[in-house]
Amino acid sequence: QVLSEEVRIAVGDWPPYLSEKLKHDGIIGHLLTDIFTEEGYEVTLTFFPWARAYEVAKVNKLNMTGVWMHKPEREQDFHYSDPVLNEQFVFFHLKSTNFNWNTLDDLQGLAIGGGNEYSYGAAFDEALKLGKISIERVPNKYQNWRKLLLGRILIYPEEINVGYSSLRQHFHTDKASLITHHPKPLLNNLSYLLFP
Repeated sequence: QVLSEEVRIAVGDWPPYLSEKLKHDGIIGHLLTDIFTEEGYEVTLTFFPWARAYEVAKVNKLNMTGVWMHKPEREQDFHYSDPVLNEQFVFFHLKSTNFNWNTLDDLQGLAIGGGNEYSYGAAFDEALKLGKISIERVPNKYQNWRKLLLGRILIYPEEINVGYSSLRQHFHTDKASLITHHPKPLLNNLSYLLFP
């Protein structure tokens, strides 16, 4: 089969799903390449900071961007693909911490870590907006893991596979093994390719 057209996809770094450092550019990188190659396209993944990946695709400098959760405001700039990933966000905590929760109300008063400009779902975002819960945001995952290990935050919401991947990347087994996650998902979320 002769590859006729090129598909250029703007992506961000999100191991184990997307990363230049991983074989086949990560699990989703491999999946996207396989899907488009099967349809006769040559695929190029170009890595950017996430906000830049969104912008270069929005102005048609690349063909699409991925992967993103659904937000109504993004529909002004993009069409959504079928879902390409089902993510599960959980709360990570120290094994030594007796943490349990059933509703977001149970999180009131807890020191919660998170990423800058990161959404943990509509319900969580609404609870933040209403002041029911608060979050200490930092620019990167390493800082959140460090704060968790030092007891400066009690819980850290993160996608389960991304969480364990980044924990192993940043810390030796003796430190990483001190952290676990609560089995109740904060969010089950679908992610999509976005086409301008």
